[in-house]
Amino acid sequence: MLHCRLCSRLTREFLPLDHPVALETDTGRLLTNREFLTLCAAWAAGFDRLRRTGCYRAALFFENTADFAAALFGAWRVGISTLLLSDALPGTLERVTTATKIDCTAGDCRLSSLPTVEPDPIHPLPLYADAPLDETAPLLALLTSGSTGEPKIVSKRLEQLFVEVEGIDRAMTTFGLGTGSHLSPSEMPVLFSTVTHQHIYGLLFRALWPLLGAGILTAERLHYPEALASAMRRCCPERHCGIISSPAHLKRLDEPALFEGLSGHIRFVSSSAGPLDEEGAMKTRRAFGRFPFEILGSTETGGIARRQRTLSETGLETPAWHPMPGVDIGLERPASTVIQSWQMLSERSDADWPLSGRLAMKSRQLEGRDFELGNDKIELNRDGSFYLIGRADRIVKVEGKRIALAMLEKPLAASPWVAQTKALLLAGRREEIGVVVELTDCGRTQLFAQGKTALTRHFRSMLTPVIDPVAVPKRWRLVEKMPINAQGKTPLALVERLFDPRRLEWFTVSESHEPIRKMTLRTTIPSHLIWFSGHFPNRPILPGVAILKLTGDAVKDTFGFVSGPQCVRNLKFKAMTRPQMTVFLELEEKKPGEIRFCWRRLLKDGNMTDQASGLLIF
Repeated sequence: MLHCRLCSRLTREFLPLDHPVALETDTGRLLTNREFLTLCAAWAAGFDRLRRTGCYRAALFFENTADFAAALFGAWRVGISTLLLSDALPGTLERVTTATKIDCTAGDCRLSSLPTVEPDPIHPLPLYADAPLDETAPLLALLTSGSTGEPKIVSKRLEQLFVEVEGIDRAMTTFGLGTGSHLSPSEMPVLFSTVTHQHIYGLLFRALWPLLGAGILTAERLHYPEALASAMRRCCPERHCGIISSPAHLKRLDEPALFEGLSGHIRFVSSSAGPLDEEGAMKTRRAFGRFPFEILGSTETGGIARRQRTLSETGLETPAWHPMPGVDIGLERPASTVIQSWQMLSERSDADWPLSGRLAMKSRQLEGRDFELGNDKIELNRDGSFYLIGRADRIVKVEGKRIALAMLEKPLAASPWVAQTKALLLAGRREEIGVVVELTDCGRTQLFAQGKTALTRHFRSMLTPVIDPVAVPKRWRLVEKMPINAQGKTPLALVERLFDPRRLEWFTVSESHEPIRKMTLRTTIPSHLIWFSGHFPNRPILPGVAILKLTGDAVKDTFGFVSGPQCVRNLKFKAMTRPQMTVFLELEEKKPGEIRFCWRRLLKDGNMTDQASGLLIF
């Protein structure tokens, strides 16, 4: 079994010592198997020293994937249970330690109350275990936000993890990859990634699958298309590569010219951590010359199914989802509590295919032996493939009436002005339905031409003929992109935050990265901003401290800083900012972490006037 070969990473060397394992994209240096095993042994010694003092559960966060993988194997070598953090913020670690027991930390995360593990290269502990590794041990735990945004810990036995890596390896034979393809070291693809290895998808594809000998992992995560294109040109002049990404990143491939001449080197593109829309699929093909290999799944279930779109004479073809190797699909029919496997259903001659119901799945990577019920509604085909048709758990009550949120989103999604929507129930003095709309380029043009009031009135008119008046949303947020977390998902907490009366709806007007990063954002100052309250009656003015706060939030979101600005310099306020003003925010990164900003107001004659400016230090 392949998972036994992965397990052997902890017990014996099964790859040649000079076999390439990892690549440092900034230097082009290759890490050999010998160096990787030496690093694993140093981490094993470091963990073993703390284990002898009573530390059995470690929280891990690493920016570098090669260091992460070595630390992970080193911890498992001595029986340490590992929890993968979503980020290195002290607040995240503090919340986790209140939910579960953590004895120590490793990598780029620190907490003053806990000891930190360091590798010990002086007294290494080789990866030759005295006894076979206990694959039934739950030595891995991951954080997932689910739909609430609150941290939830999901434990995995090593057997579950290794079985899933085996399934991935079998599925990748579609692209002539995987250990079954018997590639030589020179034929091994370099695996570039835009996703973190701290999440299940990145852990499996970016860290563990390559260590079977299926590819060369890259140490650095490449957040931006420019960084990805630069790394590919620098590292792959004579070698094939694969790209491990997510819908959140693929939908931002707005400049295919960045990858001109590189598509011939790309063996595959993978996408998971959320649904990829048709626009994102086409952007991927224009940039990389191929459609992504999409994986459906979650932290709890692992990978369930996969698909790959195609282009025909009639246009884009979106096929059904096909189960991943080792996964059995079942169905809970409406008005029934019995789950039936698709094999059993396919034998029925009276069935009216396709069959609709709630998705269920069974595999060795799940805890139980029986089918586990999911939250997706599907149309099941006779061959076991299926289409997603909505969620089974998105029913809310407003004024005593049950409302399916998916029924609100479906008509809006048909508009050429809408890329995607999220409807939700907002709690307050009274329960209301809110909708977040991610606008297309065409939608943004309409917003700038008509204004938000006219655009949301149009969206409401689309819903009025098809839904109960009670269900027509009262609150709307128009966004350039749906908010995502580090795993590329959009948990409910991030969507709810958009309705905070202290936030603005910014849209990108222009962006450039060479020679320095510059951005121009645009917004209209809404009258409902909380800072207008009492400042001043009958003549509202936005306070300077509010302008500074709103600017800091905008920079943090667009530039990807994990925390707000530490200080501000050269701050100037030149004119008053009032409700309904159209404001442009010009940003320029002079040095890493130093952002010059300027608020500019659009006048009726089309000219601009400065409102405020300064330098933010992050």
